[in-house]
Amino acid sequence: MTFANLPFMDTSENRSRFISIGFVVLLHILIGYAFITGLAYNVVKTVSEELKTFDVAEPAPPAEAPPAEPQESVEPAPVVAPKSVVPTKAKVNAAMPSSSSSSATGSMSARWRRGSFDNDRDYPPAALRREEQGTVRVGFTIGTDGRVTSCNVLRSSGSSALDSTTCRIILSRFRYEPARDAMGNPVAETRTQPVTWRIS
Repeated sequence: MTFANLPFMDTSENRSRFISIGFVVLLHILIGYAFITGLAYNVVKTVSEELKTFDVAEPAPPAEAPPAEPQESVEPAPVVAPKSVVPTKAKVNAAMPSSSSSSATGSMSARWRRGSFDNDRDYPPAALRREEQGTVRVGFTIGTDGRVTSCNVLRSSGSSALDSTTCRIILSRFRYEPARDAMGNPVAETRTQPVTWRIS
């Protein structure tokens, strides 16, 4: 048996084949290394150079508006109010309740402690505009705690605004020492009172 016909036994041919394969492998390694190191270096260098030469344009500062010319102060035209039909002064006359009095049976009437009408503040604006005035007579009940518990118009002034305002003020502001019976116990008491509303 001879080995001369077998291809792997040709040493010169195998040697050149191994050399060629080694050369190709070495060439690939060198190209890969050059590509990785050299090309990457050039790319990084190029990018860094581009970054170095990159100029950032700063935005121009906004142009300052020229100072506004001082405007002459123009005073508004005076407002001429029409002749007022609403009187400026109002007057309320309310007779303050009398002090307590004792009757023959020994009972004592309620005694007024506080509460009044304010001329300027209390006159209803609607009644002023319509120039309404007059005397209203009211009847009201003083409870056992001295507070006014009810109020009714007995005789109208002719103005619903004046009538309702009179009762509202008496109910909210007027306070009394309650009436007492012969045994000294507080009892309810009903009173009447005129209130005159006048425009000066």
